[in-house]
Amino acid sequence: EVMSALLTIALAKEARQFVFGWGNVAALPGGVLIKDYQGQAIAPDALEYGTYDFMLKSGVIAYRHQKDVAGRPIAIGRVFECMVFTEEKMAALSKVAKSLGLRGCEATDLPTGVWLGAHIFSKEHYLQTVNGELPMFSVGGFHGKVAPHAK
Repeated sequence: EVMSALLTIALAKEARQFVFGWGNVAALPGGVLIKDYQGQAIAPDALEYGTYDFMLKSGVIAYRHQKDVAGRPIAIGRVFECMVFTEEKMAALSKVAKSLGLRGCEATDLPTGVWLGAHIFSKEHYLQTVNGELPMFSVGGFHGKVAPHAK
């Protein structure tokens, strides 16, 4: 499954127990929406503003969406890097890159989605993450695993 592979951990830095990857992808370049395993799609603008709320209010990486008795996510990590890639932001990034004499990037280069970097607190959970036992980010009620897109 191409989309499932896209949304696994893309980069790990063992010395600091950092992991990076797509937290969620709402749409492929061109606007094709992605559906998750529950058959739901997140509109790009909802993903963007939902991510901002998540970062302002929590930033917690949860253990498989589990919550404690008070209803708070059971934290195994914290997001320290986050960017929601949208066509608008890709255009802005490209403009800056081109002003520096670089090629730049096009809106079709990346999906509309959330790129995350997170610190995983314990060595045990970090190893589970990089070994594929916990291959996805579990954040604020949404996570990155999606089924191939529907037409």
